[in-house]
Amino acid sequence: MTLNVIHACWDENLMNKIMKFQNSNLLTEELLHLSSDKNNWQYEAIETLLKGKEIPLPEGCSFLDKDKNRRHEIRIQWWEQNAGTYQEAFLGPESARTHIPNDPIKGDHLITYGLDKKPLFLGHYWMEGRPKLLADNIVCLDYSVAKKGGKLVAYAFNLEECLDDEFFIEVQRPIAEILPNKFADISDLLKQGKLTSFEAGYDGSIYLSVQTHAKKSIYRIACIDSKRVRFSFEVELPYEYMNIQSVQPILGNRVLLVDQERDDYICNQIGELIDQINIGHDFEATQTDEKGYIWAGYSDMGVFGDKGLTGYRDGLIYWSSEIHRDPIDYPEVSVNWVSALNVVSSSEVWSLISPDWGEGNLIQIKDSKVVRQTIIPVIDSKAIAIQDNYLLASPCSRTNNISLFDLNETDESGFEVQNSKTFRLIDEDGESIVINSVSGRKDSLYFTHKNSIYCVTVGDTLKALSPG
Repeated sequence: MTLNVIHACWDENLMNKIMKFQNSNLLTEELLHLSSDKNNWQYEAIETLLKGKEIPLPEGCSFLDKDKNRRHEIRIQWWEQNAGTYQEAFLGPESARTHIPNDPIKGDHLITYGLDKKPLFLGHYWMEGRPKLLADNIVCLDYSVAKKGGKLVAYAFNLEECLDDEFFIEVQRPIAEILPNKFADISDLLKQGKLTSFEAGYDGSIYLSVQTHAKKSIYRIACIDSKRVRFSFEVELPYEYMNIQSVQPILGNRVLLVDQERDDYICNQIGELIDQINIGHDFEATQTDEKGYIWAGYSDMGVFGDKGLTGYRDGLIYWSSEIHRDPIDYPEVSVNWVSALNVVSSSEVWSLISPDWGEGNLIQIKDSKVVRQTIIPVIDSKAIAIQDNYLLASPCSRTNNISLFDLNETDESGFEVQNSKTFRLIDEDGESIVINSVSGRKDSLYFTHKNSIYCVTVGDTLKALSPG
């Protein structure tokens, strides 16, 4: 016995029309182009076959979908021969069904798939609950495996003439998921321009810069606490093409503005420039601490101009905001390419060094000395968070995953990765959250997604792993 398989809707009239048009049932390049124009019949054909059949609601009727978009059409259970009203035919979330009118459907809305036809297998519909037949000879295998609570579903077809629910096989999705905490809404700030820097401060706030003028170095600087903007000001910098890479708090209600290529500035909280320093360039991360030190993690050999250290430095170095033209001390790190930095305090710093070929060197520094280090299997991590012997890392920007590593102490100077777990970041609807900008400070990762800042802690991930 053979099968019929299609993604969403078996409409023989449309399928025959496509065959007559191109003598093929394949999605050819010509058919794809024609189907992108709503004025062509090919548009309706592809929409129906691959997305399902839709019908308009009666005039004046609508409902909100899961993304709060108002819809005036509904997708229907085209196979359900007993569905005579809009509500009975509706295919979608049960929470929306009560908003669908229970009026009789006018016109021909159903597609007959007779019981004498071959078993038909569908996907597409993001079904929920226990798998069951849609009709005696129609099966849907899409049970939302990409969403939280979804499952991977198969049907063990043994050439039987009568399909049966007992032949469904289901596997619950094994991927750990975590719903991060929403830290703040920044939509008003992003309306003003392009986000150029995003960094967590030692005080638990987020410091960011938005370039508000395309051709001038005019920036909106903001300090954001949980749920609110602590302060915000506009500043114009001397250089025409100065690009702020990092904004950090400095003791005395001051703010450090770091540029990767030019001099750096210290200003007050109303945007007045009060000092100019140079901490070099070619660095990946800059963070300050509660004593006023500036920690800079360099991505290559940091070249310092005549206002700073002459010659070359690599790895990690920190500066004083008061004696700002000379480094205070240099931690004994003999490698370069600092990818991620987490200044827990003035006496404890963690850094991820030289991530290459899927590995990075995690270094713990106490009182300016390297005390422990280990190899971590991460690629190009831009942010790390630490709590006890657990490390939380964001692999890179434009991803929806974070990884938790359990670090086992081997001796006084070393760790080893005992085990690790990857989490998919999801929103309230179970959809993936994609990290744009990211920063790590103490036990927390902060990141932007669309118009909001989110936060996830090491404790959040440990709680997600706990039974129940």
